[in-house]
Amino acid sequence: MTGLICLCLLFALAAVGIGVAGLLGVRSATATASNISTDEVATATATAKAIGAIDFAYVTGQRLAGNLDPATRAELTTAQFDQTIASADASVIALVALHAGDGMAELAEIDQFTLQWAALRRLLISTVSATQRSQRTLSNALATASAPLNATLDQLVTREAVDTGLGRTRAAQTMRTTMWIVGSAMTLVVVAAIGMAWVGIRRVRRALAPEEDQSDFADTMQLAANEEEAHHLLKRHLERASRVAPSPYSAATTAPIGWKRPPTSPPTPAC
Repeated sequence: MTGLICLCLLFALAAVGIGVAGLLGVRSATATASNISTDEVATATATAKAIGAIDFAYVTGQRLAGNLDPATRAELTTAQFDQTIASADASVIALVALHAGDGMAELAEIDQFTLQWAALRRLLISTVSATQRSQRTLSNALATASAPLNATLDQLVTREAVDTGLGRTRAAQTMRTTMWIVGSAMTLVVVAAIGMAWVGIRRVRRALAPEEDQSDFADTMQLAANEEEAHHLLKRHLERASRVAPSPYSAATTAPIGWKRPPTSPPTPAC
């Protein structure tokens, strides 16, 4: 009985261990998915900042290209060099750094984006010294250079949104799979424990059955009214026992085939 209890405790500990491991796995998967989602959100935020800074620099450049007032141009020039272009450069650098560990396709888009920004940046700087004759040309050039840059930024935003959705989907799928595996494993362990306990209890009962019969027979013999009744009860008990379990001495008392009893010597007469 003690061994059976130990076996059940072992199965119970195994079930608890599987449950704890599963919960830790779910927590780990959730943390990983959260980190992925956080990175995607950070990248999307950096992309939005870069778009805003580049748009502000572009608008300032267009104002410089279309304004002839010296005081206004001086104010816009100071803002362009000290604020807008510097802010756009910082946003672009931060965005490129966040994409450093991306795949080849993403890195190709980032390289294209940096080249397009460099071309637009050169035009923005040239608007500071633009003459009346070249202002319209610069304005058209700014619009032409800005169009592919905006398209690339739109692609980056779309890709980040898709990656964020995929990350959340993978996290949810990982959690469902882990929970299913843990639940199945715990169910199997519990079923196995119940089955082993049932088998063990049956074996214990079967082993204790003869002792219980002997105890019942002893009680019955004590209640016998006389010797004849006791003899009858003993005979019935032996017959029932012989039907349940054959005597271990039956094989030993059976003579082998071909065996003959040796002749016995006559008894020696007494003197």
